[in-house]
Amino acid sequence: MNHYFSGFNTKEITLHADETVKENSAVVFADDNTVKAAAAGEIPCGICTKIRNGLASVVFTGHATVPFSGTAPTLGWQKLSANGNGGIKKDDNGKQWLVVYVNDADKTVDIIM
Repeated sequence: MNHYFSGFNTKEITLHADETVKENSAVVFADDNTVKAAAAGEIPCGICTKIRNGLASVVFTGHATVPFSGTAPTLGWQKLSANGNGGIKKDDNGKQWLVVYVNDADKTVDIIM
């Protein structure tokens, strides 16, 4: 049986994206109504899921799939922060998000924010 988390309680906003933002990456605010790629150790405001015409769709509540680096987060509530390469990493100083799926082969995790 497959599980599908996409759409669960998802809330997205559209913001301007600076040139550092990539799809499926952790972002932080750069300026009013503008996001940038999150630096290592920063707490993301959300995950950019799409970019079109300089605008980013940012999930700030709900489900997102995002790459991870370092040790794979485990299932359950985990403290996570940005890894500086668009993804996330385990971080004792990070924000708690619910990890619901870990794909070791693709180095991605599904999180509920």
